[in-house]
Amino acid sequence: MGRTFPVDLRMRLAALLFFVMTASPALALVAGTGVPTETVGYGIMKGLAHPVAGFEHLLFVLAAGAAAALAGQALPGILSWVAGMTAASLVILQSGDLPVQQVLGGGALVLIGGLIASGRRPSVPRLAIVFFLGGVLQGAIFSAGILGPLTTPGPAGLAGYLAGFAATQALIACTAALLAAGVRPLSVRLASAAMLSAGVLLCFEMAEAALAG
Repeated sequence: MGRTFPVDLRMRLAALLFFVMTASPALALVAGTGVPTETVGYGIMKGLAHPVAGFEHLLFVLAAGAAAALAGQALPGILSWVAGMTAASLVILQSGDLPVQQVLGGGALVLIGGLIASGRRPSVPRLAIVFFLGGVLQGAIFSAGILGPLTTPGPAGLAGYLAGFAATQALIACTAALLAAGVRPLSVRLASAAMLSAGVLLCFEMAEAALAG
């Protein structure tokens, strides 16, 4: 928590994130969007060439990496988040819907914010479950963008694509975790409080939409 990184390293990491965000459309074109994804190799290439499914998606990945680092369990948190996101995308691709995705979404933000705001270092199993649910939320919300480059995927192509895409998400989240590693405790509490508030607001919005519908 107290470790800091040289300014030069932070600038390079920030530049890497900027490149990933701005190069995504061009990389997707190079990978041949619209071409059937039938082999593992071609699926991996498409997954690696489609690092972000929109700006909001990128913010979710960055927040996941930073939150995992601030909770003191960067690697387990990031891996659980990416696993949840990938699993949700796969379920939606197969069935077209994911049950209780809104409940998972609001609850995950509240739990993650609460865990970090408490100032206690959560156990690995507890943190892994919470971050997995957060990843499920992201996969449910952004499934259309995540799965957008796929065209008539076969089993091998789908497996390759999800593997490549998951690798890019883990890289982005790990970069965010490194950038957040030297943040002061007060900033940690403020950021986690904002995340918790966002989760509460999301739950209120869901309740309002349910009552209106």
